[in-house]
Amino acid sequence: MKKMLSVLLASAMAISAVGSLAACGGGGGDSKKTITVWAPSASHKVYQELAAEFTSTYQDGKYKDYTITFVAKEETTVRDDLATNPAGGADLYFFEGGQLVDMVKNNLLQPLAGTYASYATDVKARDEKTWVDLATSNNNVYAFPATADNTWFMWYDSEYFTNADDLKSLDAMVAKAKADNKQIMFKYNDGWYLISFFFGAGCTIDYDEEGNYKNDFGGANGKKAVKALLDYLAPANNLCKDGKTKCIVTPADNDSIPQGMKNDTVVAGFMGTWIESAMPSKAKAMRTPTITIDGQQKSMRTFQTAKYCGVNPRRDNKDVAMALADFLTNEKGQAKRFEGTGSVPTNTNTAATDAVKNSAMATVIAAQSTDSYPQLKHPSDMYKKLEAFGNNIVSGVITEDNYGAQAEKLQADLIATAATT
Repeated sequence: MKKMLSVLLASAMAISAVGSLAACGGGGGDSKKTITVWAPSASHKVYQELAAEFTSTYQDGKYKDYTITFVAKEETTVRDDLATNPAGGADLYFFEGGQLVDMVKNNLLQPLAGTYASYATDVKARDEKTWVDLATSNNNVYAFPATADNTWFMWYDSEYFTNADDLKSLDAMVAKAKADNKQIMFKYNDGWYLISFFFGAGCTIDYDEEGNYKNDFGGANGKKAVKALLDYLAPANNLCKDGKTKCIVTPADNDSIPQGMKNDTVVAGFMGTWIESAMPSKAKAMRTPTITIDGQQKSMRTFQTAKYCGVNPRRDNKDVAMALADFLTNEKGQAKRFEGTGSVPTNTNTAATDAVKNSAMATVIAAQSTDSYPQLKHPSDMYKKLEAFGNNIVSGVITEDNYGAQAEKLQADLIATAATT
């Protein structure tokens, strides 16, 4: 009897679990009383605690009958994941600021206007103006600022690099790593990383007052940037002592740097806060080293922007989703996320606390931001064209003989982006 009871109980639990999964994916359950949130997995514990408080106490339990479900979704993929089925997306989602222009254009964000105008007033009063302005279009705020740490920097093996001088320049790091057949990971075929060479060379990219997408990547400085990257990746310069291992390589995914450092094959890598929890204790973070461009040491300048929480305008529960988005990103919400994940807040009060100012991640990001390039409202096509350019370097399409003409073509291709934006 006990055995039969156990079997029946196990079966009931399995059915319950399946039902929960169906509701999570939008395929079952009472969707009218379920709010789905797309958020990076590292933030789930914090946000689940806040969500429990929201349903139990917000406005005297106004939303106590709602179930809030969190689905793991990286902030960098939200725009593309919504492209094919916007209405099938979550009720609210966390995303990185570089996606804002496309998301506003494609009606993927409910503006904080009209019925929701009070939320815009609150955001303007509590968050850094830079990040509020980035989320503003046609005088409407379209998302709640959540974190100010959307940039990247350098992670290095502190047991391998024990001399601070070796960390000052990429050249010194490569020289040491090559001698020991070690690798340094850099996503040179990803526009968000590749662009650091152009910024380091002194190039700019942005819209002018007439809405034209301006850049000088095909000019003298842009050509110097491409030549520098070609030099770093040239077999004669990039092969390790064993004659077969490449020193500078592109990581296959976010786990490549942590895993490589754990097995002692990777001694440094360029990425952001999102890999912190996976890194071994010997991994330390610091601002990027200098790179050689046209014989001079230049800063490896990175993009920097915020991450946001937005509400899906195509879902029915916008009132609840808006209240929840506000609750998760207010002063308390940002303080809780900082405590749980180390994410640097956009909230002015939270950012001013000693805990934030003295944190290792905030210190590194502050150092990186001294000459970072503001990541404004760039369209997705810009990143795709830079990615294609990087892949052409990797595949050998761009060479020592044609890199100047290829840089000029890149500039023209990017300017043409304005026609589709």
